[in-house]
Amino acid sequence: MASNTTKEVLIDLSPIIKVYKDGTVERLMGTPNVPPSPEDPATGVASKDIVISTEVRARLYLPKLTDPNQKLPVLIYYHGGGFVIESPYCLFFNRLTHILAAEAKALIISVQYRLAPEHLLPIAYEDSWTALQWVASHVIANASIEKDPWVTKHGDFDKLYIGGDSAGANIAHNIVLRAGVEPLPGDVCLAENDAFMPIGILYIETVKKSGSNGVVQPGADPASENHLPFSRLQPTKIMNTVMASNTTKEVLIDLSPIIKVYKDGTVERLMGTPNVPPSPEDPATGVASKDIVISTEVRARLYLPKLTDPNQKLPVLIYYHGGGFVIESPYCLFFNRLTHILAAEAKALIISVQYRLAPEHLLPIAYEDSWTALQWVASHVIANASIEKDPWVTKHGDFGKLYIGGDSAGANIAHNIVLRAGVEPLPGDVKILGLFLSCPYFWGSKPVGSQSKEDMTAPGGIDNPMINPMAKDAPSLSGLACSRLLVCLAEKDAFTPIGFLYAETVKKIGWSGEVQLVVVDGEDHCFHVFDPHTEKAKDLIKQLASFIS
Repeated sequence: MASNTTKEVLIDLSPIIKVYKDGTVERLMGTPNVPPSPEDPATGVASKDIVISTEVRARLYLPKLTDPNQKLPVLIYYHGGGFVIESPYCLFFNRLTHILAAEAKALIISVQYRLAPEHLLPIAYEDSWTALQWVASHVIANASIEKDPWVTKHGDFDKLYIGGDSAGANIAHNIVLRAGVEPLPGDVCLAENDAFMPIGILYIETVKKSGSNGVVQPGADPASENHLPFSRLQPTKIMNTVMASNTTKEVLIDLSPIIKVYKDGTVERLMGTPNVPPSPEDPATGVASKDIVISTEVRARLYLPKLTDPNQKLPVLIYYHGGGFVIESPYCLFFNRLTHILAAEAKALIISVQYRLAPEHLLPIAYEDSWTALQWVASHVIANASIEKDPWVTKHGDFGKLYIGGDSAGANIAHNIVLRAGVEPLPGDVKILGLFLSCPYFWGSKPVGSQSKEDMTAPGGIDNPMINPMAKDAPSLSGLACSRLLVCLAEKDAFTPIGFLYAETVKKIGWSGEVQLVVVDGEDHCFHVFDPHTEKAKDLIKQLASFIS
């Protein structure tokens, strides 16, 4: 983070993006994101955000129906932006797809593929192919995907189209080529004064001469504006400029064995477990899980235990995963396994939040994403809330038993979120009942107990109150906005001395709530995450479950 003070530029592709030597990317061009809408006032089109896979998302657009069972053409749409900016959620492309859905009377799936330079090509193509596979899988009765009801009920798969603008058109071409023997219409749309128009016309003429049995329809608007200045971002320039540094891979920041940040702006995560998909019924626990979109930046995985009553109300736990703010997610093997077990043991509905990771998204972004997730959950109590409510949360969430918790960096986040809830009321005046912190990631400039003096940095210094809750300028722990606190520590964990001090400080300041402290002998940091099946791990998980239920 210290390199932000100088912000040395590694790659300058103004006026579109800059890549800095600290690994961050500044997008200079692009329109703001806008939320989906149950009914767009200009077009009458409904839109919603969905999760396709752990890496791929989309915004769906459904025009007004003349029949509740009406079948519609399906368009898989890829947005433009030179592979480096914009998304389905941005003002320009969201507006376009609303209008197109209304005019065409079509169901549109606008795909959010990952952007360069954080995710170098061909990742955008792979994400886009994943989206097409997901859509096509809706025709299979027992497909191993979570089907979307709009696609299932209204999609006419005899009228499946692929399309895109600018870089999205490039993706669409490559996707249809990859589809191979699946005959898809080849509509190519061009902007008349576009720098890419000559190669577009050559493309059309080449398709015609190839003997393709499809219909080719070039389109150009005589009144069109010039294309945005993406000629600077030609595919060869992206591949050569951004990827050239891969040949040397000079390291800017080396935090082995966890991550490395390279001077080309890329980040290599050396540690972490693979992502695993959600399951309608986990064979080990019977817990159902699914992935959801909370906002354009924030996602989550939800866990619902087996119910004894179809209308059963359950405690709600908003859970923040660990990983030092830089690795892991709700979808990774370790935390997905833990939350399945905890949901089953506690008989609780768990929302495991996918906040954005550093160094691509520097702190305090993780805290802001986590706060957004809490606000979204709390908004379910408001009848006319302007969110897309989740049926599991609406039907089964008991908001009289709302808990916040996390492990390691996630425990740090949980602490900060509950403090913030003390000064910023939650939607619907929802109250947090309890907070659990497991092996919390706290540190300070002065070693506590047996802690070593590490050369750590944070914005404003390592005694930033978000990292050191006992710092001189930290808000009082009496402001924790809950009535129950459980702090779980492991004897051999380097973070235990300051975690112990945290629990003792809360007790001494006269906080009105109930404080529980658990220290597990002979164990190290987050031992129950790495192997939840040891006897001590089982005991700790049972204590967490008992606290929640």
